[in-house]
Amino acid sequence: MIENKAISTPKTCTKYKPEYCKQIIKHFEEGYSVESFAGVLGVDRGTIYNWLRDYPEFRAAKRIADEKSRLWAETKLKEQIEGKLKSHPVPLLFYLKNRFPSDWRDRKEIVNEKEAVEDVSNLSIEDQLEKIEKLKAHLVARLKQTKAEKPIEIEAVKEVESA
Repeated sequence: MIENKAISTPKTCTKYKPEYCKQIIKHFEEGYSVESFAGVLGVDRGTIYNWLRDYPEFRAAKRIADEKSRLWAETKLKEQIEGKLKSHPVPLLFYLKNRFPSDWRDRKEIVNEKEAVEDVSNLSIEDQLEKIEKLKAHLVARLKQTKAEKPIEIEAVKEVESA
């Protein structure tokens, strides 16, 4: 269980605190989830998701925490394979497949790029150009948003890692 007394017993709080960055990483190091972290803090999981949306440093810490959780699970699986951990592997595989589906699912989905692209061949040149302009505007907006978020998140990751 978590050794940090500040989060070991549930309490009522809804105000974000910067120390939650370190605490969520510590919590995930033992394989726990966002939902159980909410339980430890005594808040609704929606509060945690709001903090992830609103605080870039918490979002960055959660990404680090996810990787710590993956490390915990893969280490346990390796210990099972090596015979060091005497338990059935199915619950752990279930955990990995559901917690990290893009890496652990049994089947990868392959998307045919020709089918994924909208067919515009039946549109006039003007309509095609209009669609291109809309797509371009959308991509420019996403690029600006990404550039605006990245420096903050990179600094937050560095701050969490150096702490």
